Amino acid sequence: MGPIALTFLDTFAVTTTTGVISGFRTDKVRALLAYLALEGARPQRRERLAALFWPENDHETALANLRLTLHRLRQTLDAAAPGLANTLFTINRAAVTFHGSAAQVDVLRFQQLLAECEAHTHDDLHRCSSCLARLQEAVELYRGELLAGFGLADAPDFEEWLLLRRETLHHLGLLALHYLAAAYEAQGDLERALACAQRKLALDPYREETHRQVMRLLARSGYTSQALAQYESCRRLLRNEVGVEPDAETIALAEQIRRGKIDKDSGRSGQPSPLTFDEQKQRGGATQPLKIDHSPFTIHHLSPPPHNLPASLPPLVGRTEQLQQLRYWVGDPAQRLVTIAGMGGMGKTRLALALMEQLVVETPAPFVDGVWFVPLVGVAATTADLPGGLAGATLTALGMTIPNSADLPRALLHYLAQRQLLLVFDNFEHLLLAEHAATAATQFLLTLLQAAPGVTLLVTSRLPLQLLAETVLRLEGLPVPGAATGLPTAPDRAQYDSVRLFAYHAQRTVSGFTLTLNNLAAVVELCHALGGMPLAIELAAALTAHFTPPELVAAIRQNLAILVSARRDLDRRHRQFGAVLESSWQVLSDRERQVLAQCSIFVGRFSREAAQAVTGATIADLMTLVDYSLVQQPAAGVYQLHELLRHFASDQLQATQQETLVAERHSAFYLGFVATRARPLGRHAPRQAVEEIQQELDNARQAWVWAATHTVVGRDVTTSGVQLAASAYSLWQFYLITGRYAEGVALFRQAVEGVQAACHVLEAVVASQVRSEPTTSETARDGEAALHHWQTLLSMLLGFEAYLLANHGKYSRAQTIGERAVALGVVYGSPEGELIGLTALAHAYYYQGQTGEAKRCAEQVLQRAQQVSWQGDPSECLYDAQVAAYLYLGAIARSADEYAQARTHLSRVLALCQSLGKERGIMHARLNLANLARYKQNYVAARQDYEQVLQIAAELSYRRGEAITLYELADVMRGQGEYSLALEQISRSLTIAHQIGEPSAEIYAQSDLGRLYTYLGDYARASELVQRALTHHEHFALPDAMQDAWLAAALYYHQVGDDEKALSYATRCQQHAQAHNSRRYTAIASIHIGYAWEGLHGWDAASQAYQTALHLYQALGIQPALIEAQAGLARVQLAQGEQAAASRWIDEILPRLAAQPNVGMDEPFLVYLTCYQVLAANHDARATPLLQRGYDLLQQYAARIQDDALRRSFLENVPIHRALQEAHNQESVLS
Repeated sequence: MGPIALTFLDTFAVTTTTGVISGFRTDKVRALLAYLALEGARPQRRERLAALFWPENDHETALANLRLTLHRLRQTLDAAAPGLANTLFTINRAAVTFHGSAAQVDVLRFQQLLAECEAHTHDDLHRCSSCLARLQEAVELYRGELLAGFGLADAPDFEEWLLLRRETLHHLGLLALHYLAAAYEAQGDLERALACAQRKLALDPYREETHRQVMRLLARSGYTSQALAQYESCRRLLRNEVGVEPDAETIALAEQIRRGKIDKDSGRSGQPSPLTFDEQKQRGGATQPLKIDHSPFTIHHLSPPPHNLPASLPPLVGRTEQLQQLRYWVGDPAQRLVTIAGMGGMGKTRLALALMEQLVVETPAPFVDGVWFVPLVGVAATTADLPGGLAGATLTALGMTIPNSADLPRALLHYLAQRQLLLVFDNFEHLLLAEHAATAATQFLLTLLQAAPGVTLLVTSRLPLQLLAETVLRLEGLPVPGAATGLPTAPDRAQYDSVRLFAYHAQRTVSGFTLTLNNLAAVVELCHALGGMPLAIELAAALTAHFTPPELVAAIRQNLAILVSARRDLDRRHRQFGAVLESSWQVLSDRERQVLAQCSIFVGRFSREAAQAVTGATIADLMTLVDYSLVQQPAAGVYQLHELLRHFASDQLQATQQETLVAERHSAFYLGFVATRARPLGRHAPRQAVEEIQQELDNARQAWVWAATHTVVGRDVTTSGVQLAASAYSLWQFYLITGRYAEGVALFRQAVEGVQAACHVLEAVVASQVRSEPTTSETARDGEAALHHWQTLLSMLLGFEAYLLANHGKYSRAQTIGERAVALGVVYGSPEGELIGLTALAHAYYYQGQTGEAKRCAEQVLQRAQQVSWQGDPSECLYDAQVAAYLYLGAIARSADEYAQARTHLSRVLALCQSLGKERGIMHARLNLANLARYKQNYVAARQDYEQVLQIAAELSYRRGEAITLYELADVMRGQGEYSLALEQISRSLTIAHQIGEPSAEIYAQSDLGRLYTYLGDYARASELVQRALTHHEHFALPDAMQDAWLAAALYYHQVGDDEKALSYATRCQQHAQAHNSRRYTAIASIHIGYAWEGLHGWDAASQAYQTALHLYQALGIQPALIEAQAGLARVQLAQGEQAAASRWIDEILPRLAAQPNVGMDEPFLVYLTCYQVLAANHDARATPLLQRGYDLLQQYAARIQDDALRRSFLENVPIHRALQEAHNQESVLS
């Protein structure tokens, strides 16, 4: 197949080696081919093409038309040359892609030639033969405008695309002719230069510069009369067509020609001729031979460009990113129409003025003919000649005086045609409200773009222009410190743009005003309430002479009408904030007002589906409100109202008396949304469900509160109980998983109170019915059935509240409410309330050390679960209660050192959860099984299990599970000598536990962290953490946590030399453990008692303590800890001079030490030191090698500590570590 040529400049033609292809059936076929070819190699999605060419059709019809048109295009191409369509295009179900390399496209070649010229560096264009050849080829290709005379009346977006493409190519054609003429003139080839200039004039007869160029070339060529005739032709054209006289420069040139003042060799006259390219490069500092970004006909001067900016403006606070974005856009020749859109008061005008301020000081000036502000307040949308009004306002802003009889649009176009400037049209929105005015106003802008290629337009408007050429910057409120940014420090909050803006205007109002720690919180709250809106913040700051910031917050929340200003230099429309909102409200239709008012029911963001369900809004309604900048659209299908507008719209909703109806729909939608997440939350996909609820949480909370507080209206019970019952489980699970216990408790307390109110009303109704009618009446039975329904709901809600309270550490309150839930559940047959209530009781009892009561409740849960019969599928609460019961029974058995029984319970719960796909239950079961391995000091297996559990908890976003697993994992890492890793895990655990309000995890983490710092020799931090753990356990009677805190204290005081205190805490732990039948904790406490008595030289007491620990560890089968007791007995006997007896204990230790180097209850170094001392005392040759092994292990542990200070304290502060190193040093000296 030979070469294929696509011609679009001037006429449309497709040519192959066999000739021109004809037979394109419709203009749409030709337009589609041209669009695909000129849009380059990127795929064009079918949806985009269908909307571009068939905007009036529905989506499916448009796609069908596209398929037919593509089919016709393929048919025509393939009929002329088989396979041609496949050569040119790749067409699939999603997109169409043009292969640019498969064809010769005149437009693309034209652009390529100019790009090559621009990229090629040379000193003088007229001496570069390659660039001149490229330019000559380019101007030969540019035979006329793009697709001359072609158009699609029913495809306005395509028409706009074609118009802008034509303008761009026309500009490039003129540019190429300009440089080519200048180069030929510089070579002295006046004939070819004149030909280029005359062709350029034919393409654009209204450019006076081109007329002057032709005049000059004719005069230099000796054709004086023709040059003067050219001047007369120019003068007539301008007078007849535009109504203006030629520029002074043109008149002066004509006079010079008449007087023969033109130098035919050089073209010089009394004034310099237009600069050659080389001169332009010298003066403008250009580094490339061609610059096609802007109009080439103006020289970049170093002097500031003209402007009409006000003499002084207040500083622009914030908006740095938006200002940078605008500067980039207005400097991009592909984006010559930029709109700043936003609701009234967002600072659109001030941002536009700030851009102008920046542009007028840049060097070289990007707009050498100026930046001009065109206020449109005085241009009425109803004027008969809107283009004339806009042109007049623009000419006035430019400082031009035009005769009344002049055609103002034509005069403006003539003036702008040769200039490079920025026009800022301010407050364009009122011209866009009526369709006829919007069409005229936007066409005026497009005409400017087409006729003046050096002009860029910036528009400020409350709604966008809806033009294909338009680039829109949507302006929202200034950043405000809030929940999304965490809890920044006071200095950080003071640096937020909204806070800085308030401070600036407040200081201008009250000279002594400053941000302080006392008023900063109120200023932040104020800025948050105002949504960061600059105008509202400025008006509020002006009131600081009358209100303190806290008073101002309260006053504004009560009445927005106080936001007024008496400033005379402030736009009248902006002096009353209410008037700003009212003006936006008034331009809406009744339908749009209704939708906007009802949207005020939403809190924060809301989805398209929510808007449709709650307000009845259509997509068109929402798009209109977004276009009017009254509804924000932070993401596709997601909407939001500015907070101030929401308050205003809420007032409008109240005035319609539809607020209750809308609130009902809102509550039904969001509680229904929450209810559908029950199964994913309870089973296989909790993380996704949590994320989905989190995205809608503000509205879900409001929906729940509304339902909870509207169970009774007057003396009637509503149907909100149905919604509460359906969504309660999901909400309970959400707050359990996220660990936001306090918030969950508060919401369920509101629901409980609302349901109790409904129950009281129904009880009164039933009692009244019983007194007035026989108890067997149908009415009485209906009343009793309704009361039964509400009481069962109450039981369930109480159970959920109790469980959240228990997790939050409010055990006494949890017991009270849990017992009530169980009692109501038994009476009214509510298995959910009864089972969850029992589970909450088991949790509360367990963490208060009442393991007997906890076990009774857990066993009762399992028993009742077997007895309950369900209609349909069992409630998810049944499985949750069973899972929790097995877990508590496993934990209770583990605390009693009944490890086999614990494993049985945990295996059962693991099997149950795996069968149901309950991911959180699986995590808990595996966590508790890992605990069994840790208790046996099987650290390798335990660590592997913990790391897997931690991954599951993170995947589920289950923060309580993360907190617990982290401190358990840290304990294993510490046992393996990974102190830095252990520190990292405990610190994370402590942070999460504190954030979610989980007291048990917080105490465990504090105790572990205090113990870890003790082993590291950082006694200052250890003391603080140990004391904190001891203080916490006094408020929360958690058995294991209390014991851990006492043991951490015993270890700390022993290491710092206060063995009396160490003995006291260790004894308390031992007594508590014995009272609760915990052999493991009794053994650990006995070891610490032995340490303390050793320090006090109470050898018999120490020996008795170690013997107790020895027997208990033997019974429990915990071999690594058994060595600790044996080493203690050896030390006691060595201290009493019984070296031989001590050596027998060492003989039992050494084989185990060889098999597992890091043995011992907490760390191995005391065992190594003991073995060395006993062996050395018996002159045993094994002493020195063993000491070396202990020393090497100590150094390995130290090398893993990343913090230098901690590494030093580990080696230098811990007595055992010092002693081991001293012994090693002595051995080294002796050897």
